[in-house]
This record gives sequence, C-alpha cells and structure tokens, in this order.
Amino acid sequence: MNRLRYILPATMTLLGACGTTPPTTSTTPSEALTSMAISDGARAGGNKHFYFVAPLVKPPTTFGAIL
Repeated sequence: MNRLRYILPATMTLLGACGTTPPTTSTTPSEALTSMAISDGARAGGNKHFYFVAPLVKPPTTFGAIL
C-alpha cells in the first residue's frame, strides 16, 4: 500500500505528460529553414551576443593524393 502511494501519482504524471495534442504553432518549410540558420551579431538579425571568430591556427598542409 505504501508503494502505491508513490507509484500511482508518478504514473499519472507520466501518462499526462505523454499527450497527443498537436503543436499549436504551424510553420512553413521556409520558416523552419530560417529558424535553423546560424548567424552571429555581425549579420542583420543575428544573435547580438554571439560572434564567429577567425581560425586561430592555419590549415594543415597535405602532401600527395587525399583519398
């Protein structure tokens, strides 16, 4: 009986959280792609607290064919 006191509310909470209600906002494919874009503060509409920085080391040199 003591276990039921804890298991029943936990089960009801989990079942309540697993609803099948559709999302309330709908997005078009172009809106979805725009929201996935990463832009920094130097670009219009970007995150003003985030900036991409230049690489700190030069790219490695390669010799021969890269397969």
